[in-house]
Amino acid sequence: MHEIAKHLYRLEDLRGCNVYLFETEGGPVLIDSGAAGNADRIVRQLQQAKYTPSDVQTLVLTHTHLDHTGSAGALAGRFGISLAAHRAEIPYIEQKASLPAASFLQKIINWAGEKSMRRHPVGEVHRALRDGEMLHESGNLVVMHTPGHTPGSLCLYHRKRKILFCGDLLFNAHPVTGKKGLRPSIPLVTVDREQVAESLRRIARLETEILCPGHGDPILRDAAAAIRTVQPAAEG
Repeated sequence: MHEIAKHLYRLEDLRGCNVYLFETEGGPVLIDSGAAGNADRIVRQLQQAKYTPSDVQTLVLTHTHLDHTGSAGALAGRFGISLAAHRAEIPYIEQKASLPAASFLQKIINWAGEKSMRRHPVGEVHRALRDGEMLHESGNLVVMHTPGHTPGSLCLYHRKRKILFCGDLLFNAHPVTGKKGLRPSIPLVTVDREQVAESLRRIARLETEILCPGHGDPILRDAAAAIRTVQPAAEG
């Protein structure tokens, strides 16, 4: 686990998406779990940093996709970590509904993802989050509903330190080619591109210093300037 900024860690050697541990005023919070099979690695890294699973207040899932939720069920079931997600995303995470698809190809991709999720179920999401809600009573970590990639995708914004966790609203490396560079959610796995554009406009208004994407390296300085260069229509 590597400290990328004060009290902000990026976990290492995990499959799937980036997983972050953020020591907030209300206690440590995990953001996403990566793919299936990461639970033991996550717990070992927590322990190496002198945390126990019971220290973690919440695991926030930014959206449904298995590369973000794959180890959440194991972390909740085996280690008792509480799960949270935006209320619009919970039916998909709990597999009570199928994600909408923007194309026939996306429908096939969603079907394959749901089949994999049945082998690694998340189970119950314990807390339904709403737009504008504070994750803790401290009032610094704000939930932002940023739909488009999926209907209930969310970002977390720490107002005091100007840190934004953006899930897959923005990638800092192409998930297929690995090419570096900040870009919006790619159309192949995006439910609604118009919503992505609106969500990008919303986060572009924030004073963001540090950007923590689900894929690619975090941007650790003047992230707002980088965010404002992103053009939603650029991804064809």
